[in-house]
Amino acid sequence: MNRRYSDLPNLGRLALAAALLALAACGGGGGSGVSGEPSCPAGALFTVLPVSDTAISFPTPIGNFNPPIHTVPSDHPGIYLNATGVPLVSPGSLHITELARTSYLVSPWRQGRNDYTVRFAVCSAIHGHFGHVTTLVDSLSAHLTSGSCTTYNTADEQIESCRFAVDIRVSAGEALGTVGGATAGAFDFGLYDDSHRNAFVNPSRVHSATLHAVCPYEYFEPTLKEYLLSRVGDGVNIRTDEPRCGTMEIDVAGTTQGLWVLESNPVQQGGDESFFISLALDTITPSVAQVLSIGPASLGPGLMRVSTQHSGRVNRAFSEVGPDDLIYCYAADTSYPPHSYFVSLGSDGRLNIEEIPHGTGTSPCLNSPATWAFSANRVRFIR
Repeated sequence: MNRRYSDLPNLGRLALAAALLALAACGGGGGSGVSGEPSCPAGALFTVLPVSDTAISFPTPIGNFNPPIHTVPSDHPGIYLNATGVPLVSPGSLHITELARTSYLVSPWRQGRNDYTVRFAVCSAIHGHFGHVTTLVDSLSAHLTSGSCTTYNTADEQIESCRFAVDIRVSAGEALGTVGGATAGAFDFGLYDDSHRNAFVNPSRVHSATLHAVCPYEYFEPTLKEYLLSRVGDGVNIRTDEPRCGTMEIDVAGTTQGLWVLESNPVQQGGDESFFISLALDTITPSVAQVLSIGPASLGPGLMRVSTQHSGRVNRAFSEVGPDDLIYCYAADTSYPPHSYFVSLGSDGRLNIEEIPHGTGTSPCLNSPATWAFSANRVRFIR
């Protein structure tokens, strides 16, 4: 796969990229609430960490990017671990409604391996999942006897998911299995609130999980909530901007910032996100940096991080670029192979973008904007 991680200044960002790659194709998803569950309480839903604090390396923010797999903001954060075979327990009173076994049929690095997803309801509107569970306790694995299996593709893997409906209630602290293993050094922790709706310019473009995803760390009792939020980051850098957990809401109407899909293939978000791009704030340092999350093969799929500028036409804040038909240039301090992007929002509301490969130190962003022009390689996107 043609990945490009640009302007990654330290091992923390490399660790985060590895964690996100591990969390990809996780078989999660929001779905909908479970009827018959009690009303959601006003207080904390979770009173126990799902894994020991000594096993936590760092929790990632919600809305992360790892194109072309997670080109759209990821609907679930993950908890990166510093060990394998870590015991996973229920963080609160959960109604487990489904188990899933994920088999990686074709994969560049975990082919032939399996892991599990535990889906649960918390209350009438809130439900979630743990993904990349390495093993299940016997009382859960005994239910993996008769399920429904489907096969699907992500940008670089073919996956079989077998789902098993169950009806199991567990209490806070009750053992579920283990996490941390060959398929992922992190585990997913997705939480979805059907009474909450993330804002997108075109909400029909994304699936239910993206619309209703919330930060699970916010639902812990105050001491544990603060513990998790104070460590959200990439392993070295901590996110201090509010909301500290990150955000799913990247769109700014009337500007280039946000989620876009190929005009030639305007699909709804699904397993393969290589038809999308996201122009968004950086998930760790959003006050000073932004990212181009690129899915299509024709544009050099990968993640480019650039410093945010509030004047001129180089690395200009996406939220400040309106439908003026001007070309703006984006380049990282370092990228491999060296490349930049021309970006323009037309008066017709379509986004135009082109990858510009170049030699080291020869970005067109260094030249006068009068010299910038799209070629036949320009690609158009819509909301």
